[in-house]
Amino acid sequence: MKQEIEEQVVKITFKRLLAYFAVYSFLGFIVETIFGILTKGVLESRQSCLFGPFCCIYGLGAAIMIPGLQPFKKSNWALFFAGAVEGSVIEYVISWIGEVIFQIKWWDYSNMPFNINGRITLTFTVFWGLLALCLVRFINPYIETGINKLPKKWFNILTIGFTIFLLLDLLITALGLKVFYTRLIKEHNLEVKDSQILMVSDEVMDNKIIKAFSKTIFSNEKVLKTFPNIKYEDKDGNKIITWETIFEGRYMIFDFNKNFKSNVQVISNDFIKRSLLRIKNNKKVKLEDIEFNKMFKIYSEIEHDAFYILTPHFMEKIKKLLTFKFCIVIMILKISF
Repeated sequence: MKQEIEEQVVKITFKRLLAYFAVYSFLGFIVETIFGILTKGVLESRQSCLFGPFCCIYGLGAAIMIPGLQPFKKSNWALFFAGAVEGSVIEYVISWIGEVIFQIKWWDYSNMPFNINGRITLTFTVFWGLLALCLVRFINPYIETGINKLPKKWFNILTIGFTIFLLLDLLITALGLKVFYTRLIKEHNLEVKDSQILMVSDEVMDNKIIKAFSKTIFSNEKVLKTFPNIKYEDKDGNKIITWETIFEGRYMIFDFNKNFKSNVQVISNDFIKRSLLRIKNNKKVKLEDIEFNKMFKIYSEIEHDAFYILTPHFMEKIKKLLTFKFCIVIMILKISF
């Protein structure tokens, strides 16, 4: 009898961990999406897989940290430090797996201070500590209440259904990345370390289903849209440049009859990917035309150049462009030599 009870407890605990993984992977996806908008001004994918809206590092972190932090619940400081260590270890291991096994950098903190191999950094170590505090003290009690209110039948159905969906998503994603990686190497004749491990065979690439998928769910656009931050390296450690469609439409180039010393940018406020176009060292500029400032973001390294180029008459002409349906204005007034 005692053995049956122990087995039942283990079984329920495992399902609850799967539930934690599902809930926090979804919440992590929302958090990461909001974080991307606030820090980059860009609505970009933060998914771990091609289909499900899940950021699995959060789900895995919660499934490990919730039981792992129980011995430290009596002290907030102990919770903070334990969470910082556990979260950083999880982040480092996942990053290492991506780089060593898949030759993919899911993230890169190399340009941030106090980082270790670009995989973890002090800033996010502190973030993990704060997240652990919020998780144990505030967030998880509500999640526990919600899980406990679910009828056992529905809890089992949802947990098992999520597990099957995630496994299929992971398998399809792994295949999709290998197809993408194979196409990248062949199209650009790249020499990559351990490429045979990462590539699929010619027979697989010639398969009718794979060919169809290569134009849809395995296409360059789909993969790079889902994983905008992945970076590949060749055998010498050089980064292989990937690409993403930032703008699709008509563009025009004109000569400008004024001399100026810095680049000036004028970008519609509704163009969410403006941060990807922003020239380094350019600063935000506010012009005298309040209406123009509401319609556009203006950037220039030298503020005077923006005022010099964007005269009242010129600004009125630019504003009229937005009267056209589906029109987005992106102007980059560059120095010519």
